[in-house]
Amino acid sequence: MRDKGVSEDLQNDVKAFIFYHLKYEKERDKEAEESLITMLPANIRAKLYYEVNTFFFENFAWTDRFSD
Repeated sequence: MRDKGVSEDLQNDVKAFIFYHLKYEKERDKEAEESLITMLPANIRAKLYYEVNTFFFENFAWTDRFSD
């Protein structure tokens, strides 16, 4: 998340939620993490998606591929 430009506060919220659930499962894998992300409250999940996508839109010249 750090590489995607997600704020430290939101990273902490997401990590706290994931670690809370993972301590009962004892194993971390990609499928479990993706499943947990879908279980995040809608407002936290929306903030996460927004911040991750903001990184993309701010750091890549993808709009140069469109004509006026």
